[in-house]
Amino acid sequence: MEELAEQIKGIKELGNLGTDIPGLNKDKVIENIIKKDENLGGYLKMIDADKEENIERGMSKEEADKKAKEDAKAVLDGVKKSLEPMVEEEIIKMKQEYKIAKEALDSIPAEVTATVANAALPAALPPAVPNPVYTLGVAIQTKKSILKTLNVVLSSLTTVLMIATKLKFKVPAPVLALVAALTTVTNLLSAIPG
Repeated sequence: MEELAEQIKGIKELGNLGTDIPGLNKDKVIENIIKKDENLGGYLKMIDADKEENIERGMSKEEADKKAKEDAKAVLDGVKKSLEPMVEEEIIKMKQEYKIAKEALDSIPAEVTATVANAALPAALPPAVPNPVYTLGVAIQTKKSILKTLNVVLSSLTTVLMIATKLKFKVPAPVLALVAALTTVTNLLSAIPG
């Protein structure tokens, strides 16, 4: 794994360039995954059952409690250690995709403003005579450009939500606000011809 150390370091450095998502924390995510994992819960119940068996076999309650706690801690530590690399990678992906979606969606108002300004300018016709064909062409071109941007946002937000679901992480309001904004903008654009 040493030969990949520089790559792993680079991944972590690039991951830090993503946009933070409120509440998204590796340790909290791992704890939440463990808490919601039914298989692990069953395994921990088996440890409790073993504790009762140990008491029946003559082990003192204190010894059985201590052994059960040690066994449960060993299992939980092992699970945490095995989950950590996957959770770190998924968090990096979420932060990067969230950044892409947020920046792309934030750029749309500027694109629309520029289009409106360009559409207001007459194009090579006598003074004071607007050219509606030019205006329509600009509007259609802008709509196509904005739709491309929206597709990037759609893809990135879908990835964020899929990873969040995989990590059993409830996305915070700012992420859901981007989903709502995407829906609104998409609906508004569908009203523009072309």
